[in-house]
Amino acid sequence: MKSKPLKLNVGCGEAKLEGFINIDLAARVKPDLICDITKKSLPYKAGTVDEIHFLHCIEHIESKHHSKIILEFFRVLKPGGFLILAYPEFEICVTRYLKNHQGRREFYKDTIFGRQLWPGDFHVCPINSNELRGLLQAMGFTDTKLVYEEAPNDGYAILSARKAKLPPNYANILAKEIFSNESKTRITRKSKRTGTGKIAHWQRGKVALPSRRKTGV
Repeated sequence: MKSKPLKLNVGCGEAKLEGFINIDLAARVKPDLICDITKKSLPYKAGTVDEIHFLHCIEHIESKHHSKIILEFFRVLKPGGFLILAYPEFEICVTRYLKNHQGRREFYKDTIFGRQLWPGDFHVCPINSNELRGLLQAMGFTDTKLVYEEAPNDGYAILSARKAKLPPNYANILAKEIFSNESKTRITRKSKRTGTGKIAHWQRGKVALPSRRKTGV
């Protein structure tokens, strides 16, 4: 009997999706799983997830965490697994705010700064689709597609991608972005001197992933 697809709705807030495991860091929204993805890994084995939705969440997270989060999505997705992100396209929203496009200045103001109705309901970084697409491709995603929502949510971008093969620099990215502060990680470094200075060569050691707890992570 074929198992049901494993689909994650990460950063769900109050917008739960049927057929998905709805994940959020805020217990008040009663998600299926509590997890702060800026601090913890998702409690799933590598290559086991079919689909991840990350909708109107990335703009609420400091940009220094973005690479780590995208890599974590790459880790848990199956080859060919589907990732979809939605967010306000910063340059479009700013331009329309300044021009008071269709008299909707307040709407575009909210797309830039967030509604600010509760802690965490703030936008802390601008999202540019070309830059985000480049990040996805650098992390090993392919088949990226970009569309924009229509009114009344015009200015919102939807970017999708699929997991491809491992990028050549995957071990280096893991070492720098995910495991740099993990006590269970061993990265071996070899260096040699040349006439022009020291060249560092990184090798991936035997990396023990953080423990995966099914709840409360």
